[in-house]
Amino acid sequence: MLDILLYRSSQYPALLHSDFITIATKHGAKLRKVSDQYDCGQWQDEHSRASIDIDIGRPSLVPPKAVKNPTADDDPHAEPKEYEGWQACEITFHLPLTGPHWYAVEVAAWLERLLADLEGCGILLSEDVGIEGEPGYGPGAVDRHRLLACWEACHEGQTSSLKLPRMDRRSSVALWRYRKEQPQAAQEHPELHWPQALVLGEAERAVSTAVWQPSEQGMALPDVDYVVIQRADEAGLVPSDEVRALCTDADQLGRSGAIALIPNEKLQHFYENTTLIPVAGFGALHDLDWSD
Repeated sequence: MLDILLYRSSQYPALLHSDFITIATKHGAKLRKVSDQYDCGQWQDEHSRASIDIDIGRPSLVPPKAVKNPTADDDPHAEPKEYEGWQACEITFHLPLTGPHWYAVEVAAWLERLLADLEGCGILLSEDVGIEGEPGYGPGAVDRHRLLACWEACHEGQTSSLKLPRMDRRSSVALWRYRKEQPQAAQEHPELHWPQALVLGEAERAVSTAVWQPSEQGMALPDVDYVVIQRADEAGLVPSDEVRALCTDADQLGRSGAIALIPNEKLQHFYENTTLIPVAGFGALHDLDWSD
């Protein structure tokens, strides 16, 4: 996890945890009280599924420190470092280091919206890639480029050690776009079935997929790497480019990058007769089980 600590300018009164909880909840965070001194929870984007964990206060199993601000780098319960003009709020966000890069982008955007309602507050990146003392180092406003650079640096080491499957960056961004724009696109084209965009892994490779469910209704095909076809006697994959080649410009839906698969003889023949790539060796992946 990449820890992001919340600070408040010393020009303002200390931030009450109850006030933070009220504002974070307004911004979609799901929080629960564990004890009088500790609350925790998570924010997750409804469509992209990007998420961040939130700790508020101190868990009861962590005793108060007799000495403030220990400097041991390996102490996970060390007090936040003091910065002149800032007060630590005992609120920490934990951003996963696995998953696609746009998780960090989504979280940065959410933190910006949250801080807009938290007057006088700023964040501190626990693993800042910058140099202490330079402009932008220390507590301050959300800097998306700095946060993403910090996340990418930590992410690379984490995913390399875990040997996570990797998706092509272009495919990952297309997956992100579809998930974000699909709800609005589905309202504009309610006559079509809009499938989920999923991820499959094979050894060190991750690919985006969607299940082709032929019906009289027609379907929106996301901009994915492969299409899953399930026939009575077999199931397998086919490159989505081969399906898209059978469609015309009139089938382009614009929003979300999807195309419309309107039932016709050409598509039906392809569905029933095309050679499929065996699914053996592929497994379904949660978003935190791959990288891009």
